[in-house]
Amino acid sequence: MGVFIVLWAAALLTIASLVAIGYFFWYRRAVNRRLVEGGPRREPLMSPARLTVWALIAALVVFAGVVAFMARSRQTALEPRYLDAVYDFAVYTPQEMSQGYLSGYSADENPGYQKRQEERGGIQFTYFTYTGPFDYYHPAFLIYVEPGEQEKTMMGFSGAFLTQDGQSITSRGASGGPAQPMWIIGTSSVDCIFSFTYYLYGEDQPDPLTASGEMGPAQAWGSVQFELLHDETTMESGWFIDR
Repeated sequence: MGVFIVLWAAALLTIASLVAIGYFFWYRRAVNRRLVEGGPRREPLMSPARLTVWALIAALVVFAGVVAFMARSRQTALEPRYLDAVYDFAVYTPQEMSQGYLSGYSADENPGYQKRQEERGGIQFTYFTYTGPFDYYHPAFLIYVEPGEQEKTMMGFSGAFLTQDGQSITSRGASGGPAQPMWIIGTSSVDCIFSFTYYLYGEDQPDPLTASGEMGPAQAWGSVQFELLHDETTMESGWFIDR
């Protein structure tokens, strides 16, 4: 693909150059003809320099369009089973978890779920994964996050469902609120991977998570990723603390 792009750029540049050179000779003949013929004032001609600039701009626009089309066409399309599936996760405060049917879930134990805990940089993660087959009555996973005592600290998170090959299906996140405990509850109707990132940063810092998913300087951040297999769930976690 790299060689094709170089050749395509060279071809567009050559065409733009030929157009500019051809116009230069035509412009010179046209000006000389007007000088010889005289007569009433006519509409001014576009200068060769301006035409050259417009030709280069047109070449750049076409080049960018071709590159964008090629990049899009190279992306692997999601399999139909991923397109037809259900994906969802929601975020709750501990106060919301104490109301209605949510009060049936606990950070201590949940029947039918496998429990695991991790603590890194003062952040406690307790997460549960459902050990039975998929149904609409049992979330596939529950994550409880406790950031600990944090003063003048903001939080942010990002959650994403991925194919088993790591291709993004859907994702969303948020940031800007004060650091506080939170629950993440979600599910999917097809075997896939769920990835969740939680991070802390100071009030005077910009959001460290960029649009491309790269993590900048943060007080602390952690990432957990696990497969949702419905009849069996395996999990592995990775932690990254900015010291």
